[in-house]
Amino acid sequence: MKRLILMLVLMLLTACTGKDIPIEDDPITEEYIEPVNDIEVFEYLNRETYDLLYQANGEKEVDTYIMEYFGRELLDYSLTDIYGNTVNLSDYKDDKLIIEVAGNWCSHCKDQALMYTDELLEAYPELVFIQYFNEGTVNEIKGFYAEIAHPLLPDNVIIVPEDSSFSSRLLSTYNPKYYPGFLFFNNGVLSWMKISSLTKEEMDLVYDLAYVNSLSREDLTDENGESIFTHKRTKDDVRNDLSKENYALLESLDNDLRTIENTLDFIGRDFGYLEQYENDSAFTAEADFLDYQDRDLVIIYYNEAEETSVTLINDFYNANPDVGVVVLNVTDADNEKMAEVLDPPVISIMNQVPKMLNEVVFDSYPSALYVRKGTITGAFSNITDISLFNKSVDIFLRDTSIALLKNN
Repeated sequence: MKRLILMLVLMLLTACTGKDIPIEDDPITEEYIEPVNDIEVFEYLNRETYDLLYQANGEKEVDTYIMEYFGRELLDYSLTDIYGNTVNLSDYKDDKLIIEVAGNWCSHCKDQALMYTDELLEAYPELVFIQYFNEGTVNEIKGFYAEIAHPLLPDNVIIVPEDSSFSSRLLSTYNPKYYPGFLFFNNGVLSWMKISSLTKEEMDLVYDLAYVNSLSREDLTDENGESIFTHKRTKDDVRNDLSKENYALLESLDNDLRTIENTLDFIGRDFGYLEQYENDSAFTAEADFLDYQDRDLVIIYYNEAEETSVTLINDFYNANPDVGVVVLNVTDADNEKMAEVLDPPVISIMNQVPKMLNEVVFDSYPSALYVRKGTITGAFSNITDISLFNKSVDIFLRDTSIALLKNN
């Protein structure tokens, strides 16, 4: 009876207005897959530990992945410093040790190096400080210091050039994601990790936490005394959210497992267009990521103007006019020379770019990251085939976007 009355009322209203009443379609809500949580777990800490870590990290929340490495042992490895002297890491297991991971092209590392004789370390003469160039030969390191007009090899710093075998073990064991990255070891175990530049004020805050009252992974508990890592959402959780059909699509693209690993790590995460302006309001580049906020976007990571790769990128760009494409130069190679041969715009990773772009790990190039409506929807590594590259747009950005299709 109520339904009949309602229908009569609607008919009467229609007659009075002389117009049909539009029937709105049910709104379609896009529900992205919830990503791996790198920061949220920090909030589960008991209040005392939370405050301690928050202050030591410059009043910023600490990424979960950093805390997962607390307590890892110092690698037993013999390096050779810039003068040819042997540096045995095992000799420093009983010391307060900092290893900085740097790159010879990194502008932030150059600013950081200016503080080593005058500011950062003078208050802590007992510290052993090793500056390890993950990228940088002896001659490149000399050029690094010559460029900043700094005396080579400050007395309180051991400078070590790149060693590919050590780099592989260092990155897989502790995973410092950016340059400069600082690994703090107390009595042979990792007690803190600082990613990005380290100021004198931050050093004062960190010293007590890293060397006096250092925390282990076991100390990281919630208010109920349970490990905070029980609250962590993992890649396995993301994998379980994908339908079997969509996981099969991922596998159809993958040729070195990095595509799957990166997609599981970053799918559903906010790209963070505005991060590029947090520290540098004068950001300028040929391509501005803010121009792509309302478009689907493919960011191609690229490191050299190899003819076959140039053809691949240009063909992809011209075959997908509905998608924004930006090439990210991940080396210090000349952007202008790249721009001469590449059709899409080129931007340097050394400019102020969204932090997210530095977190994605690719082992070979060209590779790509996909962003739909500000949300990361996938990654594609070691791209060599144009047909698969074009297919990746359907998988990650268009109606079949796997980030939107859950296993339900």
